[in-house]
Amino acid sequence: MKDLAGKSSFEGVTARLWNGATGKLLNEASAREPRRRPRAAFARLPDLLPATRGMSVVDGFRAAVAGLRAESGLEHEATIVGAFPVIAGALVQRAKGSDPIAPDPTLGHAADTLSMLRGRKAEPREITALDSYFVTVCDHGMNASTFTTRVVASTQADLFAAVTAVTAR
Repeated sequence: MKDLAGKSSFEGVTARLWNGATGKLLNEASAREPRRRPRAAFARLPDLLPATRGMSVVDGFRAAVAGLRAESGLEHEATIVGAFPVIAGALVQRAKGSDPIAPDPTLGHAADTLSMLRGRKAEPREITALDSYFVTVCDHGMNASTFTTRVVASTQADLFAAVTAVTAR
């Protein structure tokens, strides 16, 4: 993945991983697929956030991600990728006393993530840095969080339970 950082966007790499396209170019619609999910996640915030009242951002994030299990009709991976920045942004904004910021479908994943977290447009260098980081960790090796996810998933738990386990302290 380090060979792709700075040369391919997070959306492009994610689409390749999800579609098994190793080396062939993907069509534009396939690369845009990860951008459709944040809008769906934002629509679910009224269902997810009330259960997080009074929790820290980290605990609220864990609770909201666990609540994603009820999501149906969407691929689990795409739901998680789209929902994470929306949930994190909403919880950070709430902690600052502000309302959640809706995802902007015209922005890439990194730019939109920064916007929802910060409440303002990010600088191009910040967007490039975060996008490169996202690309480098798309398919990383075996670290503690990967190991935890694999152990939980091996118990036949669903993907949302496996990802929720990673956020436990």
